[in-house]
Amino acid sequence: MITFEQLATEVRRIIAENPDFVYQRPGDGRWCLYLHYEDREPTGGGCVFGRAFLNLGLTYEDIMPCERKYVVAAFRALGIETNQLQSGWATLLQERQDQAQPWGECLRYADTECPLGQA
Repeated sequence: MITFEQLATEVRRIIAENPDFVYQRPGDGRWCLYLHYEDREPTGGGCVFGRAFLNLGLTYEDIMPCERKYVVAAFRALGIETNQLQSGWATLLQERQDQAQPWGECLRYADTECPLGQA
């Protein structure tokens, strides 16, 4: 089972490697997805949380039922327990990412508004 601490550490690692990356909503831009798809088949991580989920050992089959869910609902579905501060941090990071902000800025904003210390 993945812990929130493991997830936050992996999210930070991904963002440190790609701070200027801007996530683009696929298709018509209506929904943000945890996975990237080609011809309706998952081919890798989509958003930063989807990439972290995969890097921590979750499978496409684990993640696909979480598509189009807010991150906290995805955490619940995946058995990742969070407290209120952790949920707030993840939600703020996801919201900024989904507004086409660079990942580094998303992380700075989440860390400022919901400081976790070193996760």
